[in-house]
Amino acid sequence: MGREIAETADTIYLLKPKAKTALQDSDIIAKRSSAEEWRCAASAHAQQHGGKPWCYVLIPHTVI
Repeated sequence: MGREIAETADTIYLLKPKAKTALQDSDIIAKRSSAEEWRCAASAHAQQHGGKPWCYVLIPHTVI
């Protein structure tokens, strides 16, 4: 599964679909933590330059 970017009028979303059964795997949890750190940095940079905040969304495959 890949990742996608979606943009609305006020937010940019980094969407990461994953198998529902894998959401609690240690590697997925570590990647989620890294993605959240990146999201915070990207949002701070965007805010300094008049851009939109970023939001990271981990999506279970069963809701797609």
